[in-house]
Amino acid sequence: MEIFCIAANDCSSSDSAPAVKQLVQFEGQRQDARLKRLERNVDGGGVAHHRDIIAESVTCRSGRFFLPVLARLTAAELLRLHAQIGEELRTRGVVRSANNPTGDLAEHLFCAAFGWAQAPNSERGYDATGPDGTRFQIKGRRVHRRNPSRQLSAIRDLAGGHFDVLAGVIFDDDFCVVRAALIPRGVVEARSTYVAHTNSHKFILREDVWSAAGVRDVTAEVAAAMP
Repeated sequence: MEIFCIAANDCSSSDSAPAVKQLVQFEGQRQDARLKRLERNVDGGGVAHHRDIIAESVTCRSGRFFLPVLARLTAAELLRLHAQIGEELRTRGVVRSANNPTGDLAEHLFCAAFGWAQAPNSERGYDATGPDGTRFQIKGRRVHRRNPSRQLSAIRDLAGGHFDVLAGVIFDDDFCVVRAALIPRGVVEARSTYVAHTNSHKFILREDVWSAAGVRDVTAEVAAAMP
């Protein structure tokens, strides 16, 4: 079992932003003494306190590890941690760019769930193709407490017929799949609104979309594809 620990002094003093505490891996019997002290000092809320180390205990499929308490980190530390997480997601193939991960995650999940082939980033109007040649434009929307909108990103040149099916997924605050659907282009055209100043169409993934003719609910399949 692999166990990860946040150690307060593991960042090099030469770093320009010293304080994102580096994740240190310990295996088997070689667990560092600091890890053992953290394990002995976890309070009822799952937070470990020992001298200058304050970390939150988290249990996942690969075992138990400790994360820094985010409220204790500076803005620079949070940004560095964010960057490190982005790099790890790219290494795993979950995202393809350094942008907001919502769109890349949506593409990854749909392609993993249904065996679609992702199109090159430069491809116009669609993001993946199915084994039968069906072209899919894939869009995701993260709905959270500060912005509950279900409006998907702009659809360019809808009349051009660049895709056959819109694959849409709604995520919650924590990027868990809430709902997902495969929507024929005809339904998208009927329910979209043209926005002149962006020369594009907007489409809102409302709940009643799932009851439209030809729409397929694929929530279970997309949720199961989460790595």
